[in-house]
Amino acid sequence: MKILFIYPNIGQPYTIHHGIASLSAILKKNGHKTRLLIVNIESYATVKKAILKQAPDILCFSIVSNYWEFSCELAAKIKNDFNISIFAGGMHCSLFPESFTQDSAIDGICIGEGEIALLELIERIDGKKDYQDVNNFWFKGDKGIVKNEIRPLISNLDVLPYPDRDIFYDSNQNKSIRFIFSRGCPYNCTYCSNKAYKELNRGKGEIIRIRSVENVMLEIEKIVECYQPETLVFDDDCFNKNRKWFKEFVKKYKENNFQHFRCNTRPELVSEEDIKLLKEAGCQQINIGIESGDPEIRKNVLNRHMSDEQIINAFRLARKYNIQTYSFNMIGIPGESIENFRKTININRIIQPDKMQLSIFHPYPGTELARICKEQGLISKKNVYNYFYSTYLRLNSFSNFRILINKIFFQFNVYRIKSLGKAIYYLISDLRKYFRFLKSK
Repeated sequence: MKILFIYPNIGQPYTIHHGIASLSAILKKNGHKTRLLIVNIESYATVKKAILKQAPDILCFSIVSNYWEFSCELAAKIKNDFNISIFAGGMHCSLFPESFTQDSAIDGICIGEGEIALLELIERIDGKKDYQDVNNFWFKGDKGIVKNEIRPLISNLDVLPYPDRDIFYDSNQNKSIRFIFSRGCPYNCTYCSNKAYKELNRGKGEIIRIRSVENVMLEIEKIVECYQPETLVFDDDCFNKNRKWFKEFVKKYKENNFQHFRCNTRPELVSEEDIKLLKEAGCQQINIGIESGDPEIRKNVLNRHMSDEQIINAFRLARKYNIQTYSFNMIGIPGESIENFRKTININRIIQPDKMQLSIFHPYPGTELARICKEQGLISKKNVYNYFYSTYLRLNSFSNFRILINKIFFQFNVYRIKSLGKAIYYLISDLRKYFRFLKSK
């Protein structure tokens, strides 16, 4: 069968979607054909043209919450013009399945891991067999929504084929290639879906699973040979969360003499031993989440139990071993004031990361912090696609205008004391990005 994946990604950077890549790989392995349509503008004509050209048998949406309404509207237009089955998956479907209704143009949604479930669904449809009992799926039935059970988690990730990057990259897009080696996170940050996802899969197996180092090395070798990238990017939330695996990985990576790489971790996981191992293996950049420079906001609002000293020490160690640093930060957090946010500026002034990201907080449905925001009446009704310049919230202590101004001037304020030239360079860059964003709306 021919499956067309539709990936709404309006206003966001272009990058691989690991979930779609994995789904496509298992379908291709079993003889099906897949294509991808990335929807980056709100134009139905573009989507209609792609469907006419590809002539797929089935459409599969991958949806996060800020694209749910848009995806439903798009699916309705497609259903009106094409006699085609439409299914959806993604984190929104897993954590907020009740948004799927009988009058939706979508025929079914996948809840939880999709590889085995989607393959079974496609095989049933291809064989003209009934599929209403496929686990992990909810379907529209004659008497209402059919809600099937969630199947056990895939315990051994090595059984899955390597993700299909061909639908995202071509041979000319080789500057950096992204990987993910694990599933699950040991932490329960209130703004993240991990806690809700653990509850969803309670009793279905181990949440945290990691592919074997041997399996990972074979994939890297294959991708390096195919794409010849300059840099590899490892997107796992906490790259060194499993110390035994981590030590084996850096040893084998060093032996293979692969390209420089970038990875993510948390301040409390950073030790001098780990930083030294990363450097020896070829780590070029380490990305570390700070989110808020205010210890009380981190602890009581975000459930991130790390001290300023741990944050400062992590960046100090990276600098000691000449590894570039990238800090993740948020603004517009519930309960945050301008005084709280100034602490985020101040801690970044101390650590002086080589690069920074400042996102405006987004209350994703299913997360603990989204529930609190809803209870406190903080969520506005407007639709937001881009969480770098727009907000869903109305904060009494921090107006949307002040959030936006502090967002644009963030890098300038961090760098201006120690390097005015660098600060001005980033201010000009951030202003240009914002004006491009306004132009694209």
